[in-house]
Amino acid sequence: MEKLFEAGLAKKSEYDSLKELFTLCFEDSIEAVNAFFEKTVSPERVVAIFDGNKAISSLYLLESDILIDGVSHNAYYVYGFCTHPDYRNKGLMKKLFHFTEKLVKERNIEYLFLVPAEGYLFNVYSKFGFKKGIYYKEETVCAPTTSGSASFCENVSFDSYKAFCLERSKNGVNIASLKESTFKSFFTSCNGEATAIQTENGYCIFENNDGKVTVFEIYGDEKELLNIVFEKTKVTSLVCRFPADDINNSKAYGMYKPFGASPEIENAFFGIPYST
Repeated sequence: MEKLFEAGLAKKSEYDSLKELFTLCFEDSIEAVNAFFEKTVSPERVVAIFDGNKAISSLYLLESDILIDGVSHNAYYVYGFCTHPDYRNKGLMKKLFHFTEKLVKERNIEYLFLVPAEGYLFNVYSKFGFKKGIYYKEETVCAPTTSGSASFCENVSFDSYKAFCLERSKNGVNIASLKESTFKSFFTSCNGEATAIQTENGYCIFENNDGKVTVFEIYGDEKELLNIVFEKTKVTSLVCRFPADDINNSKAYGMYKPFGASPEIENAFFGIPYST
C-alpha cells in the first residue's frame, strides 16, 4: 500500500533533515545553506513533507511586498522548492501548494510570487494558478573610456532600499521587494556572491561570476552607479537588467498568484536573484 504524505509547517528540530534535502537538490555550499537557515529560515514559513524523520519535499516563504502604484501589498516569495529524487511524480508539489494557500489565506497574505529556475517550470507552476507578471529587459553595457566614480558605500541600508522601491512604484514601476527580515539576510545566505552599493541618490545590486557581471537591480543615476561597478570589477562590459517597458520585447522572469481582491499584475519588476 502506497504511503500517504501530508504537508505541514516544519519544526526547528527538523532543520538538519531539511538542510540535507536542500543540498541534495541545489548546488549551494554547506556554508551558504547553513547561513540561509540561520539568517532567513523561520519554522512558521517552511512548508514541508516528511517520510518519518526524513524531509522529502519543502518550500520556503520569504517575507516580501509587491508595490503597485505606491501601495504596498503583503506577499510571500516562494523560494527553494525541492523534492527528493526518490519521491518525485507522487503529487507532493500539489500537497505543498495546497497547504501553502490555506496558510496564505489565514494570514491575509495578498500574493504569492516566485521565479522559476528553468523555463519549463513556467508551465508547471501555471497548473497551480500562477501567472506571468514579472518581467525585465536586459542590455549589455560597455565600460566607459574614462575612469573615475562617485563616492559610495558598500551594502544598501534597508530603509534606503525600501524608500527607493516606494519611489519607483510611485513613478509607475510596479516592484516586488523584500521585507526587512529577508533583505538583511540576503547577502549572507545562499546568494552570498551578490554585492550591493549605495550612493546618495540610488543603489544597485550585482553579481560577479568569474568575470561575468550581471546587474540585477539599479535605481538612481545609472551612469554613476555603473561606473562604480566597472571600477570595482574591472570588466570591460556587463549585463544590466531594467524594468520592462514592453512585456512583448522583454523576458518573463517571475510568476504571481493573487488572493482575495488583490489586483492583477500585468508588469512588475523584481531584481533580487533568488530562484525557485
